[in-house]
Amino acid sequence: MFTDIVRNADTVLALVRDRHPALMPVARRFCLYQRLEYLLHIPISQMTPDNEFYRVNVVSYIRRHLWDILRVPCLTARNRVYLLILAVAPRATRTTHARLKGL
Repeated sequence: MFTDIVRNADTVLALVRDRHPALMPVARRFCLYQRLEYLLHIPISQMTPDNEFYRVNVVSYIRRHLWDILRVPCLTARNRVYLLILAVAPRATRTTHARLKGL
């Protein structure tokens, strides 16, 4: 389900780039936010190096767009912090959070 959300966000970004370039900051925020939702909701057990979608389409994408995370005006400060933390160490962050919550 979450992979479809990320793919749809990429489709929206491509459509906006072609048809409505003035909306690119909002579309970029949408792509980043959907990846944040993906990272916050997929099971930790699926956050593995052999999960190509997770590794390439989500983590690598976020790492390549660090500058966008900092400059897109539509992201909240909280979203920026979460994206930056998860860009550095997504699995370790989620594992630590789960341990702190006692899961």
